[in-house]
Amino acid sequence: TSSTSTSTTTTSTTTITTTTITTTTTTSTSTSTTSTTTTTSTSTTSSTSTTTTSTTTKTATTTSTSKTSSTTTSTTTKTTTTTSTTTSTTSTTSTTSTTTTSTSTTTTTTTTSTTLPFQNCSSILLATPGAASGVYTIVNSATNMPMQVFCDFDTGRGPWMLLSTFYQPPGKIASDLPFATWDTYFSTRPIWIEGHSQGLPLSAEPGAADNDFAFRSVNWTNFLVNGAGYRLRQRFFRGTGANKAKVFDVSYAFVYNGYTLQDNAPDASKQAYILTDRVVHNDTTNINWDVKVETVRFYLPFTSSKTVVNVYTGCRGYFYGQEVPVCVPSYIGDRIYGSAGIIGATADNGGPAATWAPYLTNGNNDIVYCHSNSSVYGLSDHSNSVFLSYWLARQ
Repeated sequence: TSSTSTSTTTTSTTTITTTTITTTTTTSTSTSTTSTTTTTSTSTTSSTSTTTTSTTTKTATTTSTSKTSSTTTSTTTKTTTTTSTTTSTTSTTSTTSTTTTSTSTTTTTTTTSTTLPFQNCSSILLATPGAASGVYTIVNSATNMPMQVFCDFDTGRGPWMLLSTFYQPPGKIASDLPFATWDTYFSTRPIWIEGHSQGLPLSAEPGAADNDFAFRSVNWTNFLVNGAGYRLRQRFFRGTGANKAKVFDVSYAFVYNGYTLQDNAPDASKQAYILTDRVVHNDTTNINWDVKVETVRFYLPFTSSKTVVNVYTGCRGYFYGQEVPVCVPSYIGDRIYGSAGIIGATADNGGPAATWAPYLTNGNNDIVYCHSNSSVYGLSDHSNSVFLSYWLARQ
């Protein structure tokens, strides 16, 4: 009897199979879409480990019936096969990490029922069709403060808001105005067009208490929007009440260029408003107005802070320094600061409206001066008062 002991060692082979399953779940919630990606790693470890492979084969006969342990399996070989499968879930845990991007869009609609105050004469007429001309309280959008204004709902192309008024009492001429008064409202800033005056213009006629020069104005800037279209109206007459005579009332369309003074205007295009679409609302002057085809401007006032070079004046539509000897720089000594008016571009003695209005010069003239006929307005007998007003309407 012979005893043979065969020891077989089997090398353990580990096979790792990685299966990546990419599941793209698109969760759309109203407006947002969340993509959840799940990566599952399945690691299968097959350990076929024939650890105790000591097989004792007892051979009874000497014939080779004895099963020698070979690498192939021996019946007597005790083989332990351990298969370990580990599934590891990596990444966005499949705990339906549904990042439910519930974009809960809460739309809150707040309806405020507010009665807005009147902002101009147009809003008054819109709210009250057939409203009578007169004084109304508005809240100015530029200052957000209440103020009184005079609205004219009767004249065409309106409604019209009164911007400024100038009054010259009977028997007086422009040079009768004290220098200090002229300097306060026409020469040193702020001047009349900036709202520095003797009060708000709340009447289209001279007041009962007006027995001397009177100047009233709003700040024009507070009622103008850069780039917007308006109509500018120039109206003047002599006398009062039943004695009112020589009335002239004209309006023009213009686009506001952002300036009401020549002082800070960067160039000539900003020193005046180009006027178009002339409409005469009333004319009892018998003046033969010069209305030839030409560029017509409303030239803005300038003050003592402005260098008197290249400024528009009523000197026939030209600049200072370019029209010698008609308007020379020495002419500034005659108190033309604060003057404004409507002029045509052609150098002549005509004009489509009042060329100087107001005009508080040191000369023997009215506060309204018309180149087309200075004997009616300008160098007249001054026996009657003169009342000048400017109005504004939205286009």
